[in-house]
Amino acid sequence: MAPTLRDGATITVEMSVDAAHVPNRFDIIVLSRLDGVALPMTLLKRVIALPGEYVAFENCHVLVNGVRIDEPYVDLTQQQSDGCGVDQPEMLVPDGTVFVLGDSRGRSSDSRAFGPVPLSSVDGTVLSASSS
Repeated sequence: MAPTLRDGATITVEMSVDAAHVPNRFDIIVLSRLDGVALPMTLLKRVIALPGEYVAFENCHVLVNGVRIDEPYVDLTQQQSDGCGVDQPEMLVPDGTVFVLGDSRGRSSDSRAFGPVPLSSVDGTVLSASSS
């Protein structure tokens, strides 16, 4: 999640009390998922699109419902170095899920790779972060 969160940062997380809670767009969430060998992983990702919205990628820009979103948290110098991923056609975010991205787009494993995240996998929302 660099540059927003750096290694060693201390974060405060509000734990979700139920799987029906839908985070807000741009919230950084803590989520649990299984990798290919069924080991649990905890990830921090930014919510980009909500249930029922359309998300697409075009020329290094994210479009939600056909409108380019402003992403001041993405380091453009780093993105030019790392890349931003390939263009992807518009997709509907299914009910009960959110579409998440890492802020380091060229190096992030996120919904572009593993698909929308079920709300039941969202453990909480990051409230604050501080450097160590």
